[in-house]
Amino acid sequence: MNDVVIEAVHDDKSITDYPIHPNRLVFHWSPTSRRQQIEERGLRIRSLSLHAPIRYPMVCFAPDPLSAWSMSGGTFVIDGEDSWDLWGVYAGDLRYGFEVIPNDDATIRELRVYRSVPADAVHLVGSRSA
Repeated sequence: MNDVVIEAVHDDKSITDYPIHPNRLVFHWSPTSRRQQIEERGLRIRSLSLHAPIRYPMVCFAPDPLSAWSMSGGTFVIDGEDSWDLWGVYAGDLRYGFEVIPNDDATIRELRVYRSVPADAVHLVGSRSA
């Protein structure tokens, strides 16, 4: 098996050798109004957030669509945004690595990528209403 081995961090303790298979799809939700930008430029770190006054230095992914929704579109309402797109990226396409944030039971809660993900690595999976 060709696992990508990365380091996971959980509070003040470290978990190392956390295997993520390169063919594993991870998920990110974004407002549909950003679709053209994502198709052209990919998922960009430091993009202007629609829900916070900061530019995050990362792109966050979850291991499944429902978990990704609970970390993004499912947590807040944005006026004028009535549709969200689900994007998938294969772990092997996260070329510069990522950080895994685990749940207390050591399952994956979140993957954080600290470099932009190019458009050719980002795949539109589907859309949903807000």
